Amino acid sequence: MKVNITFDMDEPEDVAKHNLMLRADDMGNALWEIQYNISRKYQKHLNAPEGATWDDAVDAIFEDITDAINSESLNLDELI
Repeated sequence: MKVNITFDMDEPEDVAKHNLMLRADDMGNALWEIQYNISRKYQKHLNAPEGATWDDAVDAIFEDITDAINSESLNLDELI
């Protein structure tokens, strides 16, 4: 099966949709990284060592999420 998709690149809405389509694989890779690798990484931190705070864990998780998004060169502001 083949599908042809046409975008009017003079229309800003079509340009935005085109960019989303082009970056779908990268978005999927970033989400996979967040879902599987980052969640596994922090499972062991559920029983935080003494001195560790919830804020430290949340900061580390969000830093890793940001890194996953940036590693795919995704600019969320351009995609939304």
